Amino acid sequence: MNTKISKQEVFQDIDFKELSKSCKTQDDLSSLTKQFMKNMIENMLKAELEEHIKINGNTSKNGSYKKTIKSDAGELKLNIPRDRKSDYKPQLIPKGQTTISGIDDKIISMYARGMSLRDIEKQVKEMYDIDMSDSLISRIIDKIVPEIKEWQNRTLEPIYPIVYMDAMVFKIKDDTGFYKNRALHFAIGINLEGKKDLLGMWITDNEGARFWLSIANELKNRGVEDILIASVDGLKGFSEAINSVFPKAVVQRCIIHQIRYSMKYVGTKMHMTLKLATKCVCIRPPSKRIFSITIF
Repeated sequence: MNTKISKQEVFQDIDFKELSKSCKTQDDLSSLTKQFMKNMIENMLKAELEEHIKINGNTSKNGSYKKTIKSDAGELKLNIPRDRKSDYKPQLIPKGQTTISGIDDKIISMYARGMSLRDIEKQVKEMYDIDMSDSLISRIIDKIVPEIKEWQNRTLEPIYPIVYMDAMVFKIKDDTGFYKNRALHFAIGINLEGKKDLLGMWITDNEGARFWLSIANELKNRGVEDILIASVDGLKGFSEAINSVFPKAVVQRCIIHQIRYSMKYVGTKMHMTLKLATKCVCIRPPSKRIFSITIF
């Protein structure tokens, strides 16, 4: 059985580009949120029905019926799918339930928090007091993945005056119950209007210049033509990776990293003094810089 849902189905009746232009008031934002939640919930219900048909095998889809429920986003008019034998009972929104208050954040948290299938199963049990199999949870997540991919592959602006690139290492618990270190890479751009834009996030086992090179190529393929200043740490090969894709970009080491790396050249007792002196040079405007080098 082919259960794949196309991007057009997931974003049915939603033109995010036009909606973002017309979204000027709180009512506009509320309307956009309601349409988004409606599509998300309906696709999750479709996944439930497909799982039911796969397990039972003696029934088929039979259209849908309309149901109005109350949520944190307001009233939602949903199309609830049904099967021909009428023995499918929705678990996400059981028959007779007219409110799903609080479910909005829960739906988003299932994929935004990066939980394993086991953790999601436990949370769903805690939220709704229902049991969901790993296969059903996987099918539901598969319905949401296209929206994540849409954000990850969105077109970026051609020029960013400043782009900050860095990675942080943290421990995550895998499906086997063991913790391991993973590196979260992120790129934050400042556009021509002076607003921050999270260009993307990527996870690997460790940070390396070769992976940053692939990130720079991805940004270029998504529409970035030039970066004026790239603020990075002192990772070996990082600057070369950026300049190989954006040859005119000025690569500058982040001030925080400059101060941090300077600490290894002085004794521990002088760390605070050096920090204050470095901040005077790097952060304060030229007219207000106060040099205290004489204390050395």
